[in-house]
Amino acid sequence: MSRVTSGFSCFTWHISGLTKAVGEEMCSSTSEGRSLHWHDGDNYWLVLTMGEDDEIYAEIQDSNNPATTYAAVGYCQYHAIPHTGVGSHFDRGM
Repeated sequence: MSRVTSGFSCFTWHISGLTKAVGEEMCSSTSEGRSLHWHDGDNYWLVLTMGEDDEIYAEIQDSNNPATTYAAVGYCQYHAIPHTGVGSHFDRGM
């Protein structure tokens, strides 16, 4: 997969990739489907969003399973997805 971080097709691939990397399905979304959420039983720890400009970014918090947190951070860094929270890396100039 290329490191392109915008557009609906790319968003779809990143949903699939993150789901596989963290080993959990997303559990909720906004009504328009531009923001998806993963929950670990205690909190919403991962949010993947495609903004109005079609740029994709993530918010990562500590999960109750550290391996899933590390997997999400690693996936986002490898695919150049800007992210805030744990392992924050938010450079829109990439």
